[in-house]
Amino acid sequence: MIDLTGYRLTFDDEFNQLSVSATGSGTVWADTRPGSLLRPGVDIGFGQSAFVDSSAGIQPFSITNGALKIEAAPATGAAADLVYPGLWSSGLIHAAETFSQTYGYFEMRADLPEGAGSWPGFWLLAADGHWPPELDIVETFGADPTTLTNSVHTEQTGAHTFQTVWTNQPTLSAGFHTFGALWTPTTITFYYDGTAIGELATPADMHGAMYPVIALAMSRGVAGTTDDPRSMLVDYVRAYSADPSATAVALQHIASPDGADTSDLHGAVAAAVAPPAHGTDTLILHVSGDFWNGGPEFTVTVDGKPVGGTFDVTADHATGAHQDISLTGDFGAGPHVVAVTFANDAQGQPVYDPATGWHVNDRNLYVSGFSFDGVEHGVEAMTANNASGGCDWLDPHAAVLVNNGTATFAFNGASSSTAPPGVAPTAPPAAPVETAPSTPVTPTPPAVPVVAPGSDTLTFHVSGDLWNGGPAFTVTVDGVRVGGTYEVSADHGSGARQDVTLTGAFGSGPHKIAVEFVNDAAGTPVYDPETGWHMNDRNLYVSGFSFDGTEHGVEAMTANYASRGCDWLDPHAAVLVDNGSVLFHI
Repeated sequence: MIDLTGYRLTFDDEFNQLSVSATGSGTVWADTRPGSLLRPGVDIGFGQSAFVDSSAGIQPFSITNGALKIEAAPATGAAADLVYPGLWSSGLIHAAETFSQTYGYFEMRADLPEGAGSWPGFWLLAADGHWPPELDIVETFGADPTTLTNSVHTEQTGAHTFQTVWTNQPTLSAGFHTFGALWTPTTITFYYDGTAIGELATPADMHGAMYPVIALAMSRGVAGTTDDPRSMLVDYVRAYSADPSATAVALQHIASPDGADTSDLHGAVAAAVAPPAHGTDTLILHVSGDFWNGGPEFTVTVDGKPVGGTFDVTADHATGAHQDISLTGDFGAGPHVVAVTFANDAQGQPVYDPATGWHVNDRNLYVSGFSFDGVEHGVEAMTANNASGGCDWLDPHAAVLVNNGTATFAFNGASSSTAPPGVAPTAPPAAPVETAPSTPVTPTPPAVPVVAPGSDTLTFHVSGDLWNGGPAFTVTVDGVRVGGTYEVSADHGSGARQDVTLTGAFGSGPHKIAVEFVNDAAGTPVYDPETGWHMNDRNLYVSGFSFDGTEHGVEAMTANYASRGCDWLDPHAAVLVDNGSVLFHI
């Protein structure tokens, strides 16, 4: 078995959260290569696959039970025009902007796909941009599900040559395995599940820093290839160095999708905690939890960089308790993005009592807000919550995380007007005077739809607070405008709801749907927490939507850039109180 005594853990991504962007700016990984762009957000790829960033309207990446899922699918409809007709859309990630080192042990734990055409890989490339060299730690071909391929590419003779180690691994396509390479100045030894399976000499041009790359590609022209989507699950990527001057990093929270204990570092050492930057900035998170066989745990990043280790929540949300988690560092002037990742979701047979707000037999995390250098911020700063389960009666201003996932907040240090966590806005002393709503206006469909006619139907369930007219909104599906501007006449305060229906040829999905509130207005707004009425204010509520007959609610919401908490009348509605968009992903 591999022995890393004397080594230090220098890189670790346990994929408890998704940290991927097109360029790698502010994230751990980039998913396009600068010299291989077909268009913004689309990497030309290789084989029969193009690699895409979510900004192009296709999301090949997700976090599933503590693992990165990369999905490849045939590009059809608008996706085919985006990448190239006949190609598959899939994903590649690389750490060229964030991590590279010379020599060491590099390891990935992954569940690789089988099936003709599948072509997953994990390899190293030179940080100086020259190719070759290339070190292929694992490369498999789905049509041959028991052959593991390891290669070293070099130009040491003046021309591109390579050497390969092939081994038969009967369990290769069955569940998770570790794939590693121990790179030294003289040899490269390949490992499968911790056991050495082959060795090659280190070529003369492989003595500089290299960075890791992971991809799920599709081979071109392989007999038996079907159109069934393929997926690759990556539990973790780790790197180790024997250099005594190397800086050790902390082992991140472990949440293996198959329940395996993957904390063994083969004798290497890790930092006790992720070392925060020293400085005078203070970030205080206001949190609480529902408890089942223990409390929730979470990690924090500021501007994509981990701060501290894994934090345990001891404050019981059901009793109204809150807990402050304080972190310090030199975070800079801003703007900042703070990500809170719930890492240990668990439950028995969960029961929710709406009368008391108690969650029983379930473990959940609540983030009621935070302060940054003494300035309080609440849910209005939240830009995304991919673990959302609606909002909570006990604290309607809290971000609720009911699954493993991340709530993201963005702010620039400006003062917030949000009430303190758990405190409803207080009405001004003057008696409120509600302006009578204007005459309801029937939404007017556009004269010429932007999307092609089709059989797909999208129906939004909306309502509004009416002040000098009702709220108006526009809709895009996968970045394409659908219809015109829709006006809401259903009065939210009276419990009314309005359905707005759009049709088009949207394709098989997945889809990104954006609803943008475009005409916010207010006099002297007053909120009555007893009735849930907003007076002298114009706001938009999206209670959910149906797509081709399937209903979706707040669980599909990935971001709300116009949010200010949730509403007592409909706690599962997306509330838009400012001009801005709410995003859904289905």
